Amino acid sequence: MDAERAERLRQQELIRKVEAFEQTEAARSGFMRRFEREAHPERVLGEEERCDRAVAMRREYMRKLTAKSVRARRERALRLGVGRARRGGGTERVPGCDANRDIPGPAPRPSP
Repeated sequence: MDAERAERLRQQELIRKVEAFEQTEAARSGFMRRFEREAHPERVLGEEERCDRAVAMRREYMRKLTAKSVRARRERALRLGVGRARRGGGTERVPGCDANRDIPGPAPRPSP
C-alpha cells in the first residue's frame, strides 16, 4: 500500500511540474505519423505534400468522429426522451450544412 501511495504521489508531482502539452507530445506525434503513413505509404511525394495530405486525412477523421458522436448523443436523447429530440426540434437550418437539403426552407415572403 505504501508503494502504491508513493507512486501516486510521484505521478502527481510530475503532473504539477511538467506542462501537459509536453507530456502528450509523443502521443500527438504518433497520432499524426499514423495519418502520414496512410496518406502516402510509398513516400514518393515530397514532405510538404505528404504533410498536407495527412492533415486533410486527420481533419476528415475528426469530422467523422464528431458526426458519430452527434448521432450517438441524438439516439440516446431519443431513447431517454430528453432534449430537443423530445420537443420535436433538431430541424433548424445550419448554414453550409449538407443536411439542409432535406429540411424545407422558410416559406417565401410575398412581394409588396
